Amino acid sequence: MQTELIARGRQLTAGARLAIERRIRREFARFSRRIHKVTVRLTDENGPRGGVDAGCLVTVHMEPGGPIVARALARRLDRAQSRRKRPDEQP
Repeated sequence: MQTELIARGRQLTAGARLAIERRIRREFARFSRRIHKVTVRLTDENGPRGGVDAGCLVTVHMEPGGPIVARALARRLDRAQSRRKRPDEQP
């Protein structure tokens, strides 16, 4: 089973890449005879604006059967921003 990791708009360390590849191999181990390739695409949904929104698209290429796509979007709020006081809450 081949794995391909594509990160757009974000930097991944070698350790992060290795951890993702290990996780993919572990999760799909029992199907590895039928899976030709797994592609993981990570994106930064906010782009240059910053923030911590991330998108993940996983495509599993089966033999036989063709590709299967799973999409997940994780949205996390920046703690500093969420803890800001509103103007009406200030003393």
